[in-house]
Formats: sequence, structure tokens, C-alpha cells
Amino acid sequence: MSEQMSQAQIEEQLRHTREEITDTLNQLVDQVDPRRAVKRSKQQAQAGARELGDQAKVKARDLQVQAQRTLEDAKHGDNRARAILAGAAAGAGLVGFALVRRLIK
Repeated sequence: MSEQMSQAQIEEQLRHTREEITDTLNQLVDQVDPRRAVKRSKQQAQAGARELGDQAKVKARDLQVQAQRTLEDAKHGDNRARAILAGAAAGAGLVGFALVRRLIK
């Protein structure tokens, strides 16, 4: 024996169904609208760039601390630290030389 719905129940069910359909359509429009897709892509790229920037800042701080420690160690006679600084200076010299050669050509 099936229960019959009142007119108010039918209207409520229809209202609820319309809301669900509207939500689904809005989600589909959001996914396929090129402007919204561009906006989402832009936001994702900006978030990624911020994250990379933050990571680069942390890495730069770590390298700065490491360089300061190496310099202090070299000042106190640590031969390994002196060799690292000599290698860094030689590398910087080679890069400078290469840049000068490129500018002269």
C-alpha cells in the first residue's frame, strides 16, 4: 500500500530538487566557463609562486648561515673551510672571467 503525498510535500520535494539542479548547473558552469578556468589557473599559479618564493627564502637563509659558519671556521684555521672558500672564490673568478669574455666578443 503506497502512501500518498500531500500537495505541500510534493511542492517541498520539487523545491528541493530544483535547488539541487541549480547547484549542479552552477558547478558545471564554473567548471566550463573559460573566464573562471583562467581565474582558477591564475590563482593556482600565484599560490605555487608564493610557495616557491617562500621555499627559496628559507633555502637562502640556510645557505647564508652555512656560509657564515664556513667563514668563521676558516678564520679559526679550519683547513676544510679554507678549501671551500678557495674553491668558491675560484668558481666566482671563472664565472666573472667568462662574463667578461662574453661582453668583449
